[in-house]
Amino acid sequence: MTDLQQQLSDLHQQRAALVAEQEELAVRVPQLQAEWRAMPTDFSPLTGAKIGTPESREAMEQASKAESRLRSLPGAIQRIDQQIAHLERLAATDEDIARHETEAKTALERAALLERQHAQLQGRLTALRAEAKQAQEAARQGEQEAAQAIARAAASSDAKAEKTAQAKLSQAIEAARLVGEKDRTSQIVIKALEQETATLAEQLSEARQQAADAHKAALQAELHGLRGQWDAAADDLAALGARLVALDRQLGGWNAGLSKLSVPRYAPLAGSVGLDELVRHAREDEAA
Repeated sequence: MTDLQQQLSDLHQQRAALVAEQEELAVRVPQLQAEWRAMPTDFSPLTGAKIGTPESREAMEQASKAESRLRSLPGAIQRIDQQIAHLERLAATDEDIARHETEAKTALERAALLERQHAQLQGRLTALRAEAKQAQEAARQGEQEAAQAIARAAASSDAKAEKTAQAKLSQAIEAARLVGEKDRTSQIVIKALEQETATLAEQLSEARQQAADAHKAALQAELHGLRGQWDAAADDLAALGARLVALDRQLGGWNAGLSKLSVPRYAPLAGSVGLDELVRHAREDEAA
């Protein structure tokens, strides 16, 4: 069992003990309070006021201590839960990093596919718009040229030329009608392409955001793991510092070089490594 697994096991045992104590006190406190209130009372010989007996005062003290302990247990359990969550996250650091990196890779691959599809649709949309515009301009140009030919023929009193121009105008009008029908069909397709392009753009944005979020989550998992390594190094430093303090004390020193020591820890409730902690550990080692 690794040190981390041992710490988790110890914390779970502590939590189970606190929960059991909480359940026991939840039953016991009302009983103690009832026993205290049921005890007989005395009266002061000086004032006649009601006073408790030594037994009732002891019962009241027991009930008060039990109630105070019961009120403190939810906070104690919550603090252990914070420590457990911190250690469980440390234990899963490598797994979390790998999972988030896989999520980021998958999202980036999907984004690349969506980007290609979006570019293809955008190109098709541009081509259809240009084709529709060109056809409309050609139809208008044909009508204008036929109309101008009729006008020139009428001005020169050339009946044959006018008849030919009229035929061309009819053809131009028919061509414009066909272009209009085709344009209506094209506009339906263009609208559908626009909607699909917008949908792909939205999906592409979501995929990029998912990739960014997964990458950030991987970095956060890595950061949490490094904080765990930092805490482990801080604990090693504290152990080394305790030995240094103990030896310095034996030689009559007063640890002046460590008076300003403050190495932060990231674990919940861990506190910073300081001289007070080193001195405490040194005294514990001397007493052992």
